[in-house]
Amino acid sequence: MARVGEHLGRLKINDRIATRSPMTTVLEMELMRSAVLGKRGAWQVLADNAQELGLDAERFRDLAEQAMDQHEQLDEIHASARRRAFSRDEPLTGCPLRERAAPRSTGCTVEA
Repeated sequence: MARVGEHLGRLKINDRIATRSPMTTVLEMELMRSAVLGKRGAWQVLADNAQELGLDAERFRDLAEQAMDQHEQLDEIHASARRRAFSRDEPLTGCPLRERAAPRSTGCTVEA
């Protein structure tokens, strides 16, 4: 009975019960992009105040740059997920990107 309730709870406007909606990846990428920008902001604040804190500002600038690189990668995945979510031509199974892996929750394997 609980299993049936779980599946009914998953029923959305797009009538998907057993599979993920293509919009799920779009929303996940939007959340991850926001989180990475927040992280970048924290590194920037620390870089700006590193001297007063007795810390190495360059390290925080490097971390802020890495966060920007991560954001750019997430932008690529987000763009692909958007295309797939609103396209009638692309299949809705598999990774949203062929060259770059999506998060583990989409069932894709992580490529280097």
